Amino acid sequence: MTIKLRLMLLIATGLLTALIMSLAGYLGNTRMADAVQDNDVSMTVLRNHMEADMMHDALRADVLSAMLVGLGKSTSTAAEVNSSIKEHAEHFREVLA
Repeated sequence: MTIKLRLMLLIATGLLTALIMSLAGYLGNTRMADAVQDNDVSMTVLRNHMEADMMHDALRADVLSAMLVGLGKSTSTAAEVNSSIKEHAEHFREVLA
């Protein structure tokens, strides 16, 4: 084997190694980008779910407060309860939209 052939084989091996490493890096970055995008979608879904759950709880509390006002056992007035229900229902509709 001549020095020229050994040098050519070394260069070819180096180029092949660089190509394989570049391909592995590209595939890793592509998969990571997909995973980050999936995570972003999951976080959006979780945020929307939590927001809807909080609004559901707020509306339930408003209804219970209205029931107490109707029974005369609450310190708040019917107008306060109605405004609270309207405010929470409007926010709930915004989030759903």
